[in-house]
Amino acid sequence: MTSAVTVADHSALERLAVQLGTDNQRERYRDHLLPEDELLALARHELFGKFTESGLKRWDGKKSLRAADARHARKCFVATAGIEALADHIYFETCAIAELSHDEYDMLKRINAIARTSSEHEWCRMAGVLFIVSPRSHWATCDVCKEETVKSSALVSVRWAGRELAREYAL
Repeated sequence: MTSAVTVADHSALERLAVQLGTDNQRERYRDHLLPEDELLALARHELFGKFTESGLKRWDGKKSLRAADARHARKCFVATAGIEALADHIYFETCAIAELSHDEYDMLKRINAIARTSSEHEWCRMAGVLFIVSPRSHWATCDVCKEETVKSSALVSVRWAGRELAREYAL
């Protein structure tokens, strides 16, 4: 029977992450003055290290799929109307993935392999957690001509010290 992860376990994981930081960060953590975002940045840097080392391209929702990327029918006025029209007529949606190209599937397999290896990290073993990979489709659709553009990504997450840490990678 597996016991629940306790607050004491969370503190132990936090202390391990802080040990990777600067003297200043360790002092602020000791004095309960280290901002949560700095603590989580240390944890992400460590836990997602293998993903970073592998050179995977990060998914950036604001840059990876923009209104300007949306396709349009040949006679759609939105395509030539300028940025204001794009903002008014392109809508975005993210959902579970339905299909992948050959290259996207190969990238997903690569990300899954890194996730399996990363799940062997000491911190994951201590907490009894695994990395989870969730492939996603990101759609940009013109509401005038109904043409769609889709790009794929993989959301990689892991439970750490009572928090969900995640990074998303382009497929």
